[in-house]
Amino acid sequence: MDWTECGMPEEALAEAVRRAGGIVAVARHFNIDHAVVARWKVVPAPGAIELERLTGVSRHALRPDVFPLSAVLEAPDFDDQWTEARTETDRLKAAIVVLKAKVADLTAENARLTAKIAETQRAPDKFALSVWGPFG
Repeated sequence: MDWTECGMPEEALAEAVRRAGGIVAVARHFNIDHAVVARWKVVPAPGAIELERLTGVSRHALRPDVFPLSAVLEAPDFDDQWTEARTETDRLKAAIVVLKAKVADLTAENARLTAKIAETQRAPDKFALSVWGPFG
C-alpha cells in the first residue's frame, strides 16, 4: 500500500506501524511505552515527521490537519530544522550521561569521606597520632 492510498490519518498510522514492524517497534523508536502507541488514534504532530522518516508514510497522510499537502510541498527546510533540534537533543542527552557519571563519582567520594569522618570520631586518639605523630 502506498501512503497516497491511505485516505484517513488512522489508516496512515496503521500503515506506518506495520512498516515500522509493529507497535512495540514504534514505541522502542520513540522511547515510550508500547501502551501509549497502542492508544494513538492519530500520531502526535511532532512524531509525524519522525514516523515519516522511519516508515516513508507521509506526514501529510499521518496528520493532514497539521501538515496540509501545500505546506509539505513548500517547506523542504523543515526537515533540516527538525534534524538540528534532534541533534541538540542528542547532545543534551550525552551531557546528561556525563553529568550522571560525575554525580556517581562524587557520591562515592562523599561516602568515602563520611566513613573516614565516622572512623575518626570513633577513635580520636588514633587520628591524633596519625596526623600529629608522637607530638599529639
